[in-house]
Amino acid sequence: MTSESTDPGAFGVLEESECYALLHEGVIGRIAFTGPRLMVLPITYAWIEGRIVFRTSPASSLANLIGQDVVFELDDLDIETGVGWSLVVEGRVENCEPELAAGLRPWASGERSLALAIRPRSVSGRTVSRPEGV
Repeated sequence: MTSESTDPGAFGVLEESECYALLHEGVIGRIAFTGPRLMVLPITYAWIEGRIVFRTSPASSLANLIGQDVVFELDDLDIETGVGWSLVVEGRVENCEPELAAGLRPWASGERSLALAIRPRSVSGRTVSRPEGV
């Protein structure tokens, strides 16, 4: 990451292109949405054709999100070095062509036949490193 700060205990900004590269490499992230209550759920996903593609059960709370705005979060932290990054995507959930999600293997058990995607509206991220001696 070119924008990562080398100062200990510092935050840095991830460029948009870096965020998209990290999305492409990821496997599991979290989707946050409101329904009867605020929910944050892990999803197995793939970055395909500029969208976050995932599969879910037609009976799940995620299936009810079509047309709704959500937040998707992805991060990584090296506990030993205290260096990491986090990114957030704001977007809308839409139906996805089933063939795009055909190779995606959800980690959760059960039927996951409904293919959905999050079309990003904005993406932002930052790096973090802990202060020396912490």
